[in-house]
Amino acid sequence: MGLPYSLFARPLLRFTDSEKAHSLVMKGLTTFGQSRTGQRALSTIYHTPELPIHVFGRLFHHPLGLAAGFDKGAEALSAWPALGFSWIEYGGITRFPQEG
Repeated sequence: MGLPYSLFARPLLRFTDSEKAHSLVMKGLTTFGQSRTGQRALSTIYHTPELPIHVFGRLFHHPLGLAAGFDKGAEALSAWPALGFSWIEYGGITRFPQEG
């Protein structure tokens, strides 16, 4: 995914509890993804090749997407396209908040 990820993020997240790692990533993406500079920096991490695909009458640039559950509160919406996702499923509806 790139040198900054390999040198800094991966070693920090590798031995961190998964819930804590998820929280750290979400806080970072929410904060960093709000600015144009942050979005430009995020877009340099990984470049997704074009591989157009038609699904249910919609055209996507490639089949890589972010499934539901990672960004439950839709907090980092501006960061996901900068990371190369072609589609994003966000949020969730439950009666009570849930961990995970």
